Amino acid sequence: MRTLRASADPGAVLSQVRDVLGTDGASLVGASVTARPRSDEETSALLRVARERRWRVLPLGAGIAGWMNGAEPDGRGLDLVLSTLAMSELLEHEPADLMCRVRAGLSLAALQDGVAPAGQWLALDPPGGAGVTVGGIVATGTAGPLQIQYGRPRDQILGLTLVDGEGRILSLGGRVVKNVAGFDLVRLAAGSGGAIGVITEVIFRLYPKPEEDRTLVWSWEKLTEAWDAGRALATLPLPLTAAELIGGRWAPPLDDSGYRVVVRLTGSKVAVERMFEVFMERIGHPLRELKGEKSRTAARVLSEGDGTGPLSFRLHALASRGRALLPPLASLPVERLALHLLSGTFRGTLAQGGGEGARTEAVTALRAPLESVGGTLRLLGSAWGSAWESGTPIGARGRTPEAAEAPTAVGRLRSRIVSGFDPGGILPDAWRDGLVEGAG
Repeated sequence: MRTLRASADPGAVLSQVRDVLGTDGASLVGASVTARPRSDEETSALLRVARERRWRVLPLGAGIAGWMNGAEPDGRGLDLVLSTLAMSELLEHEPADLMCRVRAGLSLAALQDGVAPAGQWLALDPPGGAGVTVGGIVATGTAGPLQIQYGRPRDQILGLTLVDGEGRILSLGGRVVKNVAGFDLVRLAAGSGGAIGVITEVIFRLYPKPEEDRTLVWSWEKLTEAWDAGRALATLPLPLTAAELIGGRWAPPLDDSGYRVVVRLTGSKVAVERMFEVFMERIGHPLRELKGEKSRTAARVLSEGDGTGPLSFRLHALASRGRALLPPLASLPVERLALHLLSGTFRGTLAQGGGEGARTEAVTALRAPLESVGGTLRLLGSAWGSAWESGTPIGARGRTPEAAEAPTAVGRLRSRIVSGFDPGGILPDAWRDGLVEGAG
């Protein structure tokens, strides 16, 4: 039975949270309470109280990646924001094993600084840049341009600790890469959006820093020309580190005019030089070369500007069918656009202004091409207004495209899995639409 859940009294929630965490462990922010547990045990105790009181809980790190789940921390519909920022330690780093163990509230920048003296790095560049917490990266499961070579967050995780909706502390995975018999719960947690629990600790695999780092930039006036050239480059049998097509306003050193194909090469000096020679042989078009720190700066610009604004959107389609989406994308009043040339992920930020009518028109313009290629759309910002409705069913607020379009059987399976970890319906997957199923 589905029931509409009323919000709890913020004053009562604050008092009860402080009973668990102490006076310094919680504060009233807007219409909801923010709790800052410092350990797995405090997180467990807090979620047990939330289950008993039937509070709606939003796990949150730096607040940068929360937009990925369509649940902005503005207090509406929430009883408790559970912040992981008080759990921000680099607990362990074993350079010989290419492994580190960190708390979920640690920022990506702090993690990279911690392992850099050993000549190592975590090969992730999520939307929002290095200020995103590692817990947010894992919970949203989002990846940036580096995924072409290193994969997504789930491919970098050896193990993690999760506190589920009943307050159970679950240690998943381990410290080494190994084959898993049965269902891999680490991969279930990665990208779950807080639906099955609060991630408190993560064990990552690391990589040696590359000897050479080089970025190549080509510019074209037409989006279709840039796409065709970019796809030809990206599909070469070479170990590219990143391959993106960008348009609109980007910070230096990617502030060229027109549409830009950006390819990043890393590795030994010999290997990078040989790949560069292959590109020069294949593409007789002027290019700009960025080396060393300039190349790394370009990578940061791509990550930090990757569709995190209030009018951001994300399209998914097979890359081989992506050309059909180019005409409507080129006609949109976008501030920034980025197309991943191999994964078929298209990210953009619509220019401010024009009102809700213009935003609805933008979504409508994408509908037919998306449906023709079997693609999906997600509106990710907080300023889309009534355009949410015009985005359904090709995209739904707060849901993954897969869940929005899932067949009934798959939807039921997802619901059963989530309810096994959160039977009380206190975590975002249950209450995001204001309704809870079978909560008790």
